[in-house]
Amino acid sequence: MDFQQLKSFIQVAECRSITKAADLLFLSVSALKQQMDTLEAEVGVQLLNRSPKGVSLTPSGKYFYENVSKLTYGLNDIIFETRNINTDTSKAVYIGFRHMKIMDYLYPEFLMSFFKSHPDITVTLVDMNETSYKNVDLLICDYIGFPEFSEYYPLRTMPVQCIMSGSHPLACKTALSIQALKDYHLIIPPMPVLKSLTPELAKGIADMKLMYEETLLNKDIIYMNLIPSCNIQLTFGDEKYLNSVLVQIPLEGYSIDYGIRTRKEISKPVVKTFLDAMVSFYGEHR
Repeated sequence: MDFQQLKSFIQVAECRSITKAADLLFLSVSALKQQMDTLEAEVGVQLLNRSPKGVSLTPSGKYFYENVSKLTYGLNDIIFETRNINTDTSKAVYIGFRHMKIMDYLYPEFLMSFFKSHPDITVTLVDMNETSYKNVDLLICDYIGFPEFSEYYPLRTMPVQCIMSGSHPLACKTALSIQALKDYHLIIPPMPVLKSLTPELAKGIADMKLMYEETLLNKDIIYMNLIPSCNIQLTFGDEKYLNSVLVQIPLEGYSIDYGIRTRKEISKPVVKTFLDAMVSFYGEHR
């Protein structure tokens, strides 16, 4: 068994759902099921009870979860402390993220300015699908899932946008209401994510019984699904990769705040330097 299998098992156990865990791990449901089947085969005992309502831990699974959780989180602590022992890390900042598109909005302009003023500081972006949050100093996240990062600093407010083909019946509008989407099929982020990002919007989608499918947001989804059809994808902020056959229209009344999170106590001075510079920069450019 490998470290990724163990992290996946922990996520499944805590979500009590393979589907929800797959969304958070950015895996397909079939890939995650295969991981769990392989893990159970290697352990030699059933760890999960599967049913249409979700999953639960068997007695063996509960024992395995309790002990593997301690092992996994302990290893993450060792990795983080090992990095801090190295003198080079005194000038290094590790930033975790969970949604690659956020980096398009938060980073390029700020980093160019920051590195000019602090050429001795290095910044490493840590994909939270691969490394635990215990290995990062700061966290940029599209929804709250890491209670240890209790301090929040807002950076930008982004509008909710509707992306569609230029031939879509609504493409001529300058703004849309949620009621206007009633007769069309939506592509949205996984509902647990959307509820954390914009709970009012998620409630509106549910209350109006809008037709939708959940998927991770990426360029391929737009190019494959929106051009030949009447689908509308909800996204956040201004998309920089839209081509000439796609249009972007704001959804009136809905926006999302993007910011950066940190632990209550910041132990590395370089992290405070980075955080102060970032908050100041975005405060001036709002």
